[in-house]
Amino acid sequence: MDNKLAVCRIRTNFENFNMVIDKFIEKIPLKIENYKNVKIINSFITDNLFNFDIEYSCSDQDVKDIFENIMKEIVNSPSRFIVELEPIN
Repeated sequence: MDNKLAVCRIRTNFENFNMVIDKFIEKIPLKIENYKNVKIINSFITDNLFNFDIEYSCSDQDVKDIFENIMKEIVNSPSRFIVELEPIN
């Protein structure tokens, strides 16, 4: 499968977002490194929204599943976030 580019957004509803932000900044990229078919190119954070420019060589659903699983590991509450994937053409 050819490499594709996309923006992966993780929307959260954490009330104390600014207090937990460091935890996510460290853990998400470290956990993504374990997946050979997804690479974070750039990341930035705005108002309860994590944005990751990524390169990947798997299905869109696989990417969403990877990010959802990582968030579940970190947060232990799947209802507190939504993962969105927007391909870059």
